Amino acid sequence: MTPLDGHRVDVLVTGAAGFVGEALVGRLLELGRRAVGVDLRAGYHPTVRMDVTDPAEVDDVFARYAPAKVVHAAAVVDERVPPATTRRVNVEGTRNVLEAALRHGVERFVQVSSIAALGLDPGPGADEHSPLVTDTGVAYFDTKAASERHVRDVAARGELEALRAPVSQAQGPRLVAGARCCGRRAPRAEAPRC
Repeated sequence: MTPLDGHRVDVLVTGAAGFVGEALVGRLLELGRRAVGVDLRAGYHPTVRMDVTDPAEVDDVFARYAPAKVVHAAAVVDERVPPATTRRVNVEGTRNVLEAALRHGVERFVQVSSIAALGLDPGPGADEHSPLVTDTGVAYFDTKAASERHVRDVAARGELEALRAPVSQAQGPRLVAGARCCGRRAPRAEAPRC
């Protein structure tokens, strides 16, 4: 429960206990925005429990907070996670959040995407119109491309203003040490600065 229960929020951020989502919620709150973060685990900021893979739970949270905008940052990035779990969270979870946004009248949907959606070597000049690559054999790459395809399709049909915010590599002091993605290990994390 948060003080915002039952009140329309400006922004709902999924993946709020993750590296990007946590930073985004913090910045929105600093700016005085009515923001609520959702995740499976508690974050640094007050976080409402929501499993993106559970459509009923997602719908309940959207009904409770009636967000005007959604930033979808929830994703499995770590390659040590089984590919089926990565697909369930990254593809089905995105679909669940996107469909709830449509049902609940969200004005804008922003997907925190990744350059990985464009394949192992997108080449120079890659942009939001570059083709998505879903057959690299790397679960994170393939599932980010598949989830982005859902978002692009909804945007193309004009059902919702849907944008993507591609991230090429997140860095900072709260990065989880030892996480692996794309064959690389994250550097040793610094202690959180509170």
